[in-house]
Amino acid sequence: MIVATVRRQTDSAKVRRILGEEENNRSMAQPTQQELHTFTLEDFKPFIGQQFTCEPEQAFELTEVAPLFQQDDPRVKRPPFSLLFKTDGESTNQGMYTLRHPELGVLSLFMVPVDQTVDYVFFEATFT
Repeated sequence: MIVATVRRQTDSAKVRRILGEEENNRSMAQPTQQELHTFTLEDFKPFIGQQFTCEPEQAFELTEVAPLFQQDDPRVKRPPFSLLFKTDGESTNQGMYTLRHPELGVLSLFMVPVDQTVDYVFFEATFT
């Protein structure tokens, strides 16, 4: 499922603030775990269908952004969600992947392979 969306300027400003981008538009620093904790499902939706790169020369396409379950605990700061990526690379191992995106910068995500077809391997990253 690929959904095209138009990214609002306020969304872009929020992402830059979360990632700590300097005002002079230097390259983005790698987010800390605390900064990754501030991302929401809505922050990733504009990037569905876009490529994220991973070393060595592996591309991951964000194919789906989905809520996981409803959380009624008042201590929870954001609803949990998952990101689904597909790749035609050969890696099928779960673990930490450093993904790069032109607007989001560098994201270190723990990803787990959840499906495989003849052409693709699908990985999921969850935010709880």
